[in-house]
Amino acid sequence: ATSLIDIVSSTAAYELIREVRETALIESEKRYRNIYDSVPVMICTTDENHNIQDINSTWIETTGYIHNDVVGKPLSKLFADQDQSIISESIDQAWAGQENHSSDQYIRLLGADDEEIVVSHSAVYTTTSGNQAVTINVLEDMRESYQSAQQLKLAATAFETHEALVIRDGNKQVLRANAAFTEITGYAQSDIQHSDFDYFEADEKQDVWAIAREHGKWQGNGKCKRRNDKPFSAYLTVTAVQDDTGRVTHYVENFNDITDYVEALAETERLAYFDPLTELPNRRQLEERLEESLSAARRNQIYGVVMFIDLDHFKNINDAVGHSVGDQVLQQVSKRLLRILRREDTIARLGGDEFVVLIPQISLDRDIAQKQAVNIAGKIQRDLRRLYYLGDHEFHIT
Repeated sequence: ATSLIDIVSSTAAYELIREVRETALIESEKRYRNIYDSVPVMICTTDENHNIQDINSTWIETTGYIHNDVVGKPLSKLFADQDQSIISESIDQAWAGQENHSSDQYIRLLGADDEEIVVSHSAVYTTTSGNQAVTINVLEDMRESYQSAQQLKLAATAFETHEALVIRDGNKQVLRANAAFTEITGYAQSDIQHSDFDYFEADEKQDVWAIAREHGKWQGNGKCKRRNDKPFSAYLTVTAVQDDTGRVTHYVENFNDITDYVEALAETERLAYFDPLTELPNRRQLEERLEESLSAARRNQIYGVVMFIDLDHFKNINDAVGHSVGDQVLQQVSKRLLRILRREDTIARLGGDEFVVLIPQISLDRDIAQKQAVNIAGKIQRDLRRLYYLGDHEFHIT
């Protein structure tokens, strides 16, 4: 049965795990390091032997350790003796491919001055852009939460949080909603009280209530609607509260509006994988798609084509009328290429006036594939040679 203290738990650790996982894929070390050091929780990466490879600024500020104090040491050895097995098991589960979130357990990290810092721990396995396997460990300072949990009742703790909270009875009828719920959604408690009001749809089609009832808790991303019908993204936790017989007596829901985070993540991915001028895939995405296409071609014994396109004398346009006009020409070139090729083909801009066309599957026959490639190349050349009209200017490109 879920204890009253365990019901209210911060979802920040889980959101941050996903942010660091996505950020680790970005080759820009500066962007990755900025995020790594700016998050308000302790983060460290460990290798397959659980040895610490790196720590962030929050770790240093919170514990008093510096890099040389801990790098190369087993993470578990920095915890109280009775908590070391929890850390080791959590990391082992992460390496086994199971995302292990143990933030509902309070564990004690020993600071540089041997002060016990009560934290929650979450671990997730990932690989860097260099294919190095690591575990990302997120530790949230829970000292204040721990002290509050020992002193306050559920109602006081739950309804003084910044998270939206809804309490239902065992039949899913709404009993109470806090002020944060009203602030985020626009619904007052009186709008939803004594109803089975449903405001959340999970991204992965799941029976949230059945999972919470069976396993005690459900957590995940989804979409909610405000009272004005405007959608927003949320990370929701549904906890089933049981009596001594195991019967579910209440459900407690808590969530945060993570719309800004989701949009920022999407923008980060866009910058990582797409050329900002033409919105075509960039070199990095091309390399990934090319690798996938080569694997599929070998597996299916089918021929594809890669074409390199370089615009002759494009520099003359920039020199004559300026880079802003040259940029517009590149955008028109991109649109023409998109009209010619199929949806499953890839058109990437490498930079400057260089483009690459990847047609992953043309024919099982080599000769036929070559003929079709020549035909496609001719069509591209003819279309790109057509005049470009930009204001009072006309341009011809080969």
